[in-house]
Amino acid sequence: MKVIYEFNGDTASAMAVQAPQASFDFDRLASFVVSVDTIEDLTGLDFATALADDIETTLETAPEPACPIPGKEATHEATGFGSCGTKKTCNKMSSCDEAKYFLNVCGVSRLDANKDGIPCEAICN
Repeated sequence: MKVIYEFNGDTASAMAVQAPQASFDFDRLASFVVSVDTIEDLTGLDFATALADDIETTLETAPEPACPIPGKEATHEATGFGSCGTKKTCNKMSSCDEAKYFLNVCGVSRLDANKDGIPCEAICN
């Protein structure tokens, strides 16, 4: 379970996630978003008590995330290839599997120069 608050000048937002402890497909993150109140009910904790009650209520009852849900730039640790955005060219790839990961998961389209679906032709023969 995670509860995230963001304060930026005069605006505030919140997001809560109740996800399995085991690894899961990061693209399914939105299906695990719940209200902050849900996490408070499950844990018995009261977050953001320093906020004015009306602001706290607005932030904590919203079932939709008020923060943007991270995309594929996030780390995909289970693969061992690190996070998207760290490698963008074929000469940085150590294997065909890694090149496929960065093409298909991270969307680094420059790895498939001829657009045939096979990244880094020199590595993936």
